[in-house]
Amino acid sequence: MEKALDVLPYGVYFCFQTRGAEGYLTLEVPATFGIRGGGVSLKATADLGADGEQTFEIQPNEYVGIEPGHQGEKPEAILVELRLTSGVS
Repeated sequence: MEKALDVLPYGVYFCFQTRGAEGYLTLEVPATFGIRGGGVSLKATADLGADGEQTFEIQPNEYVGIEPGHQGEKPEAILVELRLTSGVS
């Protein structure tokens, strides 16, 4: 039997609901391949391994690819922070 992370598109998804105009969440989500924003803008920081950390700005209802993996391998990116601020444009 294959694990969910062994089958494209990996089969494990996380969804967070925000309440309020500002806040952040620190976490570790291995094999992060993308983020889809909801109704507000947010920033996401991911550890890309040898390439270091990178911050992505996600506009409302937009999908942003983080790191898709290579030649069928799982992505190496680890999502480490989601940040919601009223000042993100």
